[in-house]
Amino acid sequence: MHDCSRITFYFSSSFIYLIKRIQGRFFLKYSIAGICVDGGRIFVAKRSQTGDMGNRWEFPGGKVDAGESFEEALKREFFEEFGIEIDVGEFVSSASFTHRGEQYEVDAFSVSLISKRFSINDEHCQFDWKTPEEILSLDFVDSDRAMFDGVFYWFKNKKILNPGPSKDYVPE
Repeated sequence: MHDCSRITFYFSSSFIYLIKRIQGRFFLKYSIAGICVDGGRIFVAKRSQTGDMGNRWEFPGGKVDAGESFEEALKREFFEEFGIEIDVGEFVSSASFTHRGEQYEVDAFSVSLISKRFSINDEHCQFDWKTPEEILSLDFVDSDRAMFDGVFYWFKNKKILNPGPSKDYVPE
């Protein structure tokens, strides 16, 4: 007879993502963030002075609306905030946080840019491409900072941070 009390299960990130979506319909609210890497640098944005978490840096993203998939929400947020289209890739990391008394989970996904001309709306006052070392020194929003370990582990595991920034992206 086998002792089943010590069975370890390994789940893919896709399976974990599915479970979180099911849980989210009943318990949590969700935010999403896009992790875009190009030439060894990561796309980040600084929030405007007004509003929640003003003057702090973040991985671009936002809240998931009712009935919206994570992919739809991420595409909508990037277009609303920067006027750019993206492709959404794999799950990267997640963290839980409380905002205005409500429990949220933020899930980060890799994204790649389809369009390369940026505009910026009033939610942000600046965007930039930063190295991981530079990101660690920025005043990041707490929810995104809580994902740093998972995000940096993903960078290392995927071996995606190569030296040499791209100069292809220009603001309008």
